[in-house]
Amino acid sequence: MTAAIARQQTESVLEQILREGARRLLKEALELEVQEHIERFQDLRSGQRQRLVVRNGHLPERTVLAASGPVAVRGALHQRHSAAISAADAPA
Repeated sequence: MTAAIARQQTESVLEQILREGARRLLKEALELEVQEHIERFQDLRSGQRQRLVVRNGHLPERTVLAASGPVAVRGALHQRHSAAISAADAPA
């Protein structure tokens, strides 16, 4: 095996590791952001005492472009109600 081929294979493996790390980091960051949002508004209720901000699964996987290249991520899906959350409704 020539040095050039070995270097290309090493770079390819390194790129895969970096891409997987970026994917995991983005996934964890998105999950944390959604969880914090849900917790922030957990006491916000409708007239029927239903929670206005709830988690409702995940959106389909999509690709975002990171410095390491394309990364596949899935975003959280939340239910939107007709009652808008305004700054006045938000907990302190």
